[in-house]
Amino acid sequence: MMIEGYRTECGRLLCLRDIEKEELKTSKVAKLPGPLPQSIRAGNLLLIPCGPITPDGALVTEDFELATVQMMENTKTILEEAGSSMDKVIRVDVYLKRIEDTELFNKIYTRYFKEPYPVRSLIQPARTPSDTPCAMVVTALI
Repeated sequence: MMIEGYRTECGRLLCLRDIEKEELKTSKVAKLPGPLPQSIRAGNLLLIPCGPITPDGALVTEDFELATVQMMENTKTILEEAGSSMDKVIRVDVYLKRIEDTELFNKIYTRYFKEPYPVRSLIQPARTPSDTPCAMVVTALI
């Protein structure tokens, strides 16, 4: 069975094929290297690829705690610029260079996200993008 659409709050049927994809940008956060948008809005969803990049465009690669805080601050800024917030995040996919950093990551994560926490996956890939200590993809409501 194919899902053709869903009903909006006002009861109007919205076809999924009618949802436009739009790139949202802010000058307050440096762009990630490569062919990545700062964020994509599709309907009332915002998808953000997140990395530890400083406002001047330097990747934080050595200090895990600093990298994680920078990544969270970038995420928070992009969400706020798009009219959303950390409280509206519904899913976070986390990539850690070293799974042993999970405990420290969780300490920092709970400074930015409150209960009920977003759905989350946390994995250690063979390599992270640009060999950074961490990366995330965040899905939020707008």
